[in-house]
Amino acid sequence: IRSLGWIADERAASPLIDILRNDNYSRLRSVAASALGDIGGGKKTIEALKDAYKNDENEYVRRHAAESLEKLTGER
Repeated sequence: IRSLGWIADERAASPLIDILRNDNYSRLRSVAASALGDIGGGKKTIEALKDAYKNDENEYVRRHAAESLEKLTGER
């Protein structure tokens, strides 16, 4: 998952958003949130990261979502 962020291909945003929103494993959601910050991907990416930041039960997912939001929008 992390490699997708390093490649920074926006085509990877959709599967990463799906992982962020739906995966049962917090570690995968956390890495997906970080990778999305590297990729970008537009409005859907921002919405998914905001949702994870506000609602995910795992503190690491929330932290990585916040960091990615800051990277993409300049705000938390």
